[in-house]
Amino acid sequence: AAAVKKPAAPKADASKKEKDNSPAAILERRKALPPQRKSKVKQTSHKIRVIKRLGGATRFVKKIRSLRNAQDRKRKLERETIKRKQKKLAAYKVMEPLLKKKDPEFAKKLKKDKNGKILKPVAKPFNFQVKKMRKFYSTQLAPRTLPSSNTFKDMNFKARPKIAKLKKTLLPGTICILVAGKYKGSRVVFLKQLQRSGLCLVTGPMKLNKVPLRRMNQNYMISTSVRVDLEKVKVPSHINDFYFRKEKTAKKKKPAEGGEDIFESKKKVKQGPNKQRKADQKAMDRAIVGAIKKHDDRRMVLKYLK
Repeated sequence: AAAVKKPAAPKADASKKEKDNSPAAILERRKALPPQRKSKVKQTSHKIRVIKRLGGATRFVKKIRSLRNAQDRKRKLERETIKRKQKKLAAYKVMEPLLKKKDPEFAKKLKKDKNGKILKPVAKPFNFQVKKMRKFYSTQLAPRTLPSSNTFKDMNFKARPKIAKLKKTLLPGTICILVAGKYKGSRVVFLKQLQRSGLCLVTGPMKLNKVPLRRMNQNYMISTSVRVDLEKVKVPSHINDFYFRKEKTAKKKKPAEGGEDIFESKKKVKQGPNKQRKADQKAMDRAIVGAIKKHDDRRMVLKYLK
C-alpha cells in the first residue's frame, strides 16, 4: 500500500522571532500608534477592571449603564433630526419641477405672499422639547387671597362631624334587631334619623319589650323585611339630640370636719326619666301599637317584638 504523505508543517516566520515582547518595546510601539479618543464608558469600564483586579466591588456598573443610556438618547435625537431634514428636502424636490411647469391645480394649494408670490418651503431648525416648570408644586404653599369681611358674618366655626348616610333598608317603621348595647338581641321599631348626630331614633315600644325611646348607631342594627306603616304616626319635633342630654346637677359643697359621713357623700343617686319623657313614651307607644294592630299579620308582629 502506498504510504500517505503527511502535510508539511508551516514554516515559522522570521519576523515573529524577531519581535521583542519586553515591556519597554511594547510602550514604544504604543507611542508610535496614533492617539485614540476614549469615551466615558470605556474610561469607567477600565476603572472597574482595575478595581476588580485589586479585589474591589462592582458598584460602578450603574454608572456605566447611566452613561450608555445617555449616549443612546443623544444618538436617537440625532437620528430624528436627520430624518426630519431629509423629509423636508424630499418635499422640496417634489415641488421644484411642479413650480417650473406652473401647474394651475397645484399652484392653488401653495402658500402665497401679499403680493402673490409663491413661498418656497424652508427647512426650519430642529428645536429640542424642553419641559417647562410647573406653576404650583405640592410642597409649595397655595397662593391665597384674603377673604372679604362679609364671609365671616354668618359662619359657625365649630367643627361638626359629617352625618352618615342612612342605609337604604332603614325606612320609618322597619323592625330592626339590636346587636350591641344594653338591649342587645331585642327587636325595635325604627322611627327616624336625628339631624345633628345622624343616629337612629328607635323604640320597643316599651309597652311590649321594655325598650324606651333611645338613640342607636345604624352599624349596630340589623334591618329585617318586616315593616309597620307609620304614615299617620308623627314623631314630635322636640325629640332630637338635645332631648337625650343629661341634666346637670348642682355640686354639693364639701362638709366641714365631723359633719357628714364619708361613705354617704360617695353614694351616687340615680336619675330616673322626667315627667316629659314619660308622657312622650306613653304617646309614642300608643301610636305604634295602634299601627301594628292595623298590620295584616298583627299577631306575628306582636309576638316577634316581644
